[in-house]
Amino acid sequence: MDIWRVHYEHRACKTFQKAKQQLITLKRRTGIDNWNVLCRWAFCLSLAEKAVPPHEDIITDSS
Repeated sequence: MDIWRVHYEHRACKTFQKAKQQLITLKRRTGIDNWNVLCRWAFCLSLAEKAVPPHEDIITDSS
């Protein structure tokens, strides 16, 4: 495995962990039990924003 792939996977893991921690915090604060409900609300709120979202590299290779 080359060094670039390791770095790329590490960044993906950090991004996933950050999002997971944000969802856990939202679950705790709102009392909403289901992840999908939180994600749907977040998606709807993001559509209502006029600002362009910040660029985030997303890993699409799940293997």
